[in-house]
Amino acid sequence: MTNTTVFELGNFLKKEIGPFYPKEETDAMIYRIFQHVLNFSRADIYLKQDTKLPKSVLQQVEKITGGLKKFVPLQYLLGETCFYGLTFLVNPHVLIPRPETEELVEWVLKEQDQHTLDVVDFGTGSGCIAITIASERPGWNITAVDISKDALSVAMENASRNHATIHFCEDSLLDLSTTLLDMKFDLIVSNPPYVTGEQKTVMQPNVLDYEPHIALFAPGTDPLIFYRKIARFAASNLRKSGKMFLEINEALPFETAGVFESQGFSTELRKDIHGKYRMLKVF
Repeated sequence: MTNTTVFELGNFLKKEIGPFYPKEETDAMIYRIFQHVLNFSRADIYLKQDTKLPKSVLQQVEKITGGLKKFVPLQYLLGETCFYGLTFLVNPHVLIPRPETEELVEWVLKEQDQHTLDVVDFGTGSGCIAITIASERPGWNITAVDISKDALSVAMENASRNHATIHFCEDSLLDLSTTLLDMKFDLIVSNPPYVTGEQKTVMQPNVLDYEPHIALFAPGTDPLIFYRKIARFAASNLRKSGKMFLEINEALPFETAGVFESQGFSTELRKDIHGKYRMLKVF
């Protein structure tokens, strides 16, 4: 492409990626590309249709479309995504933050408005949950845990970019260090790996082929293993009036709640915007 206008670039994008994605998703991606590459609003795309674009922009867009045709997630191609009004660095070391996780964070913030709380986020990944909570509740003391050094590196960069104070800890929920086992918390939040082997067969290629499996799939044959570990940890380390807010597998809502009920906790399930049980409060 040479001497291309904004209007022509829009048509190019529709032609290149339209055959690979539904129309609504294609339109959303085109807008996100214009927003990222040119800092355009939706109005700019129409008001500046005749604007000629430099070669560097066209080369960048061609690289992005090439990745999209291989089903690389757009967020990885752009290197960032938006979550709860904040911008987060993302790469293949971390899961891409999703709308249902925003719903979980919103639930936490609506129910917990104390000035000071001690909080732990297990499996922090990009840090989206911990950092968003820290931004909204700056008086809370937040510890974010992940087994992956690479994920923690991303999360630490995101905390810096969003001016959030977080204590990061490299640790495994399946075998926690004595440092964490000696700590007490008022709030536990987590979006742990919970996808089953059966669900793997129906996953979209942009998720299955590119997002980190260690953050997606529960190891072995027990899809609730991380919830069992959280329940046992909470039995000893969650303060008496403490609560937990967890993202869960839509196929196992009652089984997941049962893990915590067997430890003497009460539970409340909540559906996401699509009507699926994706969130669990434990108290």
